[in-house]
This record gives sequence, C-alpha cells and structure tokens, in this order.
Amino acid sequence: MSSKSFYVYELWNPLTDTIFYVGKGTKAKSGYRRLAEHIKDTRYYKAGKFKKTHKYTTISKIIDAGAIPVIKVVYESLNESDTIIEECRLIAYYGRRDIGTGILV
Repeated sequence: MSSKSFYVYELWNPLTDTIFYVGKGTKAKSGYRRLAEHIKDTRYYKAGKFKKTHKYTTISKIIDAGAIPVIKVVYESLNESDTIIEECRLIAYYGRRDIGTGILV
C-alpha cells in the first residue's frame, strides 16, 4: 500500500497578502515539496529556460523583494480524484485572471 497522500495548496503573495495560485501536490515521506519546486522553476524561468508565465513572473517579483510565497495546504486526502475535484472547486471559486473570471494567475 502506498504511503502517498494528495493535497491542494494555495500560494499567497506576502507583499500584498493575496492568493495568486491554487495547485495540487503529492505528499510522500519528504513532505510538501511543491513550493520548493515552484521556486526552483522560477530560477529556471529567470535564466531564460522556461517560458514566461504569470505564475513565474509573480513568484519572481516576490523573490526579488526578498520574500517567498506563502504556501497554505487547504485540503488533504488519500484519494487523488477527490483532491482534483477540490482543486477545481477552488480555482472556480477564486477565478482565473487569464480568462477574466478572477484573481488566480
């Protein structure tokens, strides 16, 4: 039996105290790793290795200001399908900036 669980998290901008991203991750023995992965990916973006996205631009601005995004784990389950449903629910609740329905990048 797998020891993995799944979780939904929110990334918050500590400079503005606003949410800007909702995502899903897998928790294993190493814990919650998604924030570290987002920061690593942002470093690749800043080096020109990833294409420009609102997420990387936002994280980059936060890091450049000497801070890091705040990650809030808001849901956890052993069932991946339930986790995906919750992620979609939160994205619909906050809305997406790219399609004009809300604030998420």
